[in-house]
Amino acid sequence: MVIDYQLTGLPKNLSKGKLEIINQNLKYLFWLVDKEYLTKIDPENPWPPKNHGIPFNKVKMIDKATVHYQSTFDLNGEERNENFKLENTMLLFDFSSLVPAKELKPFTVVLPVGNE
Repeated sequence: MVIDYQLTGLPKNLSKGKLEIINQNLKYLFWLVDKEYLTKIDPENPWPPKNHGIPFNKVKMIDKATVHYQSTFDLNGEERNENFKLENTMLLFDFSSLVPAKELKPFTVVLPVGNE
């Protein structure tokens, strides 16, 4: 599964080091989790329940100037969601490493389903 996104609101002209840190962190900030198991994640030791979430992704920078990325999740990898269905899956994103000083309220992102 491939998710294409752009980070906005970041300072202009980020250094190569800052971009590398963002790129590295994005591998671990996105999770795909079966929504039925979302409440079973322990906040003290956050990790999706076995066979009900994918906590890693491969990150590819598409455009440095616009901070445009793609994250690819291996639906058949070692960490998986056994009964994966897009409509039963939540995309979790940990904003704390990008915006540590602000507490953000939860919001929903609706992913369009395409036949590409």
